[in-house]
Amino acid sequence: MRTILITFCILFLGVAANAQYSTGLYQKACAGDQEAMCQLGLAYYQGDGIAQDYEKAFEWFYRAANVLNPSGDAMYMLSNCYRFGKGTTKDLEKAEYWLKKSQQTGNEKANNIMLLLGQDLQSLPQMINTAAQMNIRNELLEEAKNGDSEAMYLIGCEFEEYQNFIYALAWFQKAAENDYAPAMFAIGSYCEEGKCVPQNNVFAASWYLKAAEKGFVFAQCHIGMCYEKGEGVIQDYSQALKWYRKAAEQNNEVAQYFIGRFYLEGKGVEKDYQLAYDWFSKSNSNGCIPAVAQLGEMYYYGDYVTQSFEKAFELFKKAAEASNNASGDAMYMLSNCYRFGKGTTKDLEKAEYWLKKSQEAGNDKANIIKQLLGQ
Repeated sequence: MRTILITFCILFLGVAANAQYSTGLYQKACAGDQEAMCQLGLAYYQGDGIAQDYEKAFEWFYRAANVLNPSGDAMYMLSNCYRFGKGTTKDLEKAEYWLKKSQQTGNEKANNIMLLLGQDLQSLPQMINTAAQMNIRNELLEEAKNGDSEAMYLIGCEFEEYQNFIYALAWFQKAAENDYAPAMFAIGSYCEEGKCVPQNNVFAASWYLKAAEKGFVFAQCHIGMCYEKGEGVIQDYSQALKWYRKAAEQNNEVAQYFIGRFYLEGKGVEKDYQLAYDWFSKSNSNGCIPAVAQLGEMYYYGDYVTQSFEKAFELFKKAAEASNNASGDAMYMLSNCYRFGKGTTKDLEKAEYWLKKSQEAGNDKANIIKQLLGQ
């Protein structure tokens, strides 16, 4: 009778045995094995070896979270289902409930998410005691004890140096509670990179925006990129340009470069080569290597400026030989200058050298040329 019920369960759920997820896993899940239930839920949630199905994922997470010895991982995933409306109706109250239940089982991911949502892993005195045991500088601990936000942020930075990202994030959170913008930006970068927390562009954009509104220039540039690419927010070129301009007003060279590119490409604005040139020039004067390469292309092709292969060559060489963030695009164009004698003496050996360097930098055009040359 038990075998018949298990078989019926498998058929009812529409599950087909395959190379990665054997019938044995389904049998265990249907028989009440919480680990198997959770594994099956993850398979459906991720579409890993089975057609992605959030409703079935939710069902298995729910079952695994409600057995006698519930799975902390299942509770964590059930919280995600409620938080993002995956396989069920979005319900933040239930998401919070299951997240706390998962945290109580010692689930590390739940701990990290609770931290991001503003729940402390420890009280401030406990955190200071832990930091003292890690040989964090006493002067910072004293300042943090007195509520100094910058000290809290710097303690987080010191924990980063120890590769202890959980406590780094905890201290950033403490500083962010006091509206310290660099800490907000740091939390956003953890979310974007998935550093010790699940990668989440929505959370990242939210923290970048908070820091940007406080006037933190790097956050202004990053939230601009979020709006430009539609990462964590709805794509909006006007919002992107708004935040790039705010960062550019603080003389941020990257934002100045991005504004120049908007005018060059006509992205959300009318194409305007003069404005593009002006912004690239400002960015170049502040040391932005992509802007140097872009100015080189304008001189190479004669876009707005009088065509000058000599100036283009100088700019490409400067960008290609930069000690930091050398431009793969500039390397490719420098290779062309040497190959065809544009602005310099023709030199096939140097052309080959810079083409190879460009390819190593991941330049797509260089890869194509290498293939055409049979290499």
